[in-house]
Amino acid sequence: MKKDFLDEIQCYQILQKYGISTPKYIFLDKPQIADSSFQDGDEIVLKAVVDEVWHKSDFGLIKFSNFSREIVEESYASFSDSVEKKNWKGLLICEKVKFINSPLPVELLLSIKMDASCGPIITIGFGGVHTELWGNELKKGVLSFSPEILSTDQAFAELSVHLLGNILFGKVRNGEALVSEKTVKDLLESAWELAANLTGEELSLIEINPLAIDINGKFVALDGVGEKEQLKVKSENGKEAKNIEISSSRASRIQHPESISQQQEALFNPQTFLIAGVSSKKKAFGNIVLDNFKKSLVRPKNIFVLKADCEDFDGYKTIPALNTLTNPVDVLVLAVPAKSAIDVIEEACSSGLAKIIYLVAGGIGDGADHTGLKEKLTSILEKYPIDKRPRIIGPNSLGIVLSPQKINTLFIPENKLPVKFFPDGNIGLIAQSGAFFITRISRNENLPIRLGFCIGNQIDISATDLLIAMADDNEVKVIALYLEGAPQGDALRLAKVIRKVCTKKKIIIYRGGRSPAGMKAASGHTGALASDYSIEKKLLQNAGAIISESFTDFENNLMWYSAYPDLSINKSHSVGVISNAGYESVAAADGVGNNLAVFSDETKNRLNQTLENHRLSAIVTASNPLDITPMASDDVYYKCACDILTQPETSLLIKGIVPLSVMIESENEGVLEKNVERIKELISETGKPVAVVIDSGMIYQKMKTTFAENGIPLFSSIQDVFAVLK
Repeated sequence: MKKDFLDEIQCYQILQKYGISTPKYIFLDKPQIADSSFQDGDEIVLKAVVDEVWHKSDFGLIKFSNFSREIVEESYASFSDSVEKKNWKGLLICEKVKFINSPLPVELLLSIKMDASCGPIITIGFGGVHTELWGNELKKGVLSFSPEILSTDQAFAELSVHLLGNILFGKVRNGEALVSEKTVKDLLESAWELAANLTGEELSLIEINPLAIDINGKFVALDGVGEKEQLKVKSENGKEAKNIEISSSRASRIQHPESISQQQEALFNPQTFLIAGVSSKKKAFGNIVLDNFKKSLVRPKNIFVLKADCEDFDGYKTIPALNTLTNPVDVLVLAVPAKSAIDVIEEACSSGLAKIIYLVAGGIGDGADHTGLKEKLTSILEKYPIDKRPRIIGPNSLGIVLSPQKINTLFIPENKLPVKFFPDGNIGLIAQSGAFFITRISRNENLPIRLGFCIGNQIDISATDLLIAMADDNEVKVIALYLEGAPQGDALRLAKVIRKVCTKKKIIIYRGGRSPAGMKAASGHTGALASDYSIEKKLLQNAGAIISESFTDFENNLMWYSAYPDLSINKSHSVGVISNAGYESVAAADGVGNNLAVFSDETKNRLNQTLENHRLSAIVTASNPLDITPMASDDVYYKCACDILTQPETSLLIKGIVPLSVMIESENEGVLEKNVERIKELISETGKPVAVVIDSGMIYQKMKTTFAENGIPLFSSIQDVFAVLK
């Protein structure tokens, strides 16, 4: 889409339209000046208006002076002679605004742009010539807001606690308020209104730098530039539709419905299957999928194999061709090469004999697609109404796991990945990478995954579609997404869905493809569409998602909120800590900090009595964190946990166990089960969460497994708990 430069005159006109003040000015498109509102001697700023020049000061195209006709005409001539004639537009004469002086940075940057994936984004930060310096040096250099997700009140609250807000409102040492709260709120209202009308104004970007504060405490946009972009999308009647509310790269999504409700039963509770891609080779993907079906609750008579040269295959009925099916199947598992797969999909679309297709093949819309297979498949799908054709998961889909029916279509053999099913599980896992999906299962076999989907390149059903569908499953309490780009390039749609769903479920996201190198790798792998990660992260966080910065954080968040799905992600907990290791107590004091619970006298008395009863009062102080030393037994742990968690000042307990102490039972299954059951009962009785940390090696795996199998969040380091609680 072609973008045209938005010059300062055009920028001023737009800003004034939306209530943002600019200096008094006149514009000359010829050397002679006629009537003027300026008087001789007035302080003025002369600016060249030149196409495609973003920073006039870098080219000497700005001049401070006093008004006279001679100076204006001389400046016009010198400026116009110094630039290419084709880019010259004229001379801008502005009043020199009298703005406040301060030893602190008081100029602002205000940018409003249309992001291809995230929609309109408003950015506020320190302005002036050192904008980039402030942005790089400050931990939080700029604030970015999605006006479609956040209100102006929410943005104001965030700005108020930022360094910029502290300066504006005089909350720094010896500071005085430079502007009123109303002035800032009015500015935000104007920015939100302009952002909502970017498309109507045919703008992709408008940027004010600096936005100064005059001596009356009002904002004045001194300089502004931007980009114009006319977005055109074909309407249903084939004519051009203008002033739409979506960006150009998101236009393709208008043909997709907001849900996949018609196919939801086939997605989550399929009854009939057709497997394509079996052969005499044992390691063929179709063979592996068929082997995995043997543990499912699906009746063998409802599983068919697409194979022409025999009547049955491995005990399952075969059919020679898709069109020989008597009735449509819920799921067609298509484990054949990409070109052949597209032929089968075309037949499935025309015949209506499959409701859902798991498309295994890669090389369609990713780095290995050298022959336009994505375009061919897309053209086939667009021939049919979306409610009259099969919906596709993939391409490049490794498979799915549906625990209630013990369905596993992953083409990984059982000896490599013994999948555990959790019919009562509460996790929905959606992964753009199949390898990520199976390694999470392998590393965390006790994660109670109820529904799991490897979605690959998302040519049809996207992660957002599945999120909408999982939101209707009352048994799913936590939905986790691994993404290598916004689903179908539309982060805003995802954010809007998250905002609705997160009121009743936890949404956890790990977003790969953050750096330029990561974006390139993701594109080659899954055909991902990546936007600026920092913008997308803020968008999704503001919508209510929990963003994980590492794979470990992703797994720990999933484990934690699966165990405690009703726990608020915004609540600040008052944390109690018990450990038999001094280093964990010190780390807890550092990591939890001001959120450590302050034990009451009653709690301390209870702890002291417990310590005295177990002859530990001489070496243990009743404090938080509670370092009970390696001399403490399992019974001491439990009793101290009760003393702490049953008191009102503590809302959450971290229990650190270093099992190398001879006082801790780590082998006896009966004792281990007893200890775990006591913790489960304490959690149930108090309604408060407990995190268990076992920082030790493989020889203590039995102990770790006992906690994990019973649904108690188990961490390998106390610092991992801090990351979840942050």
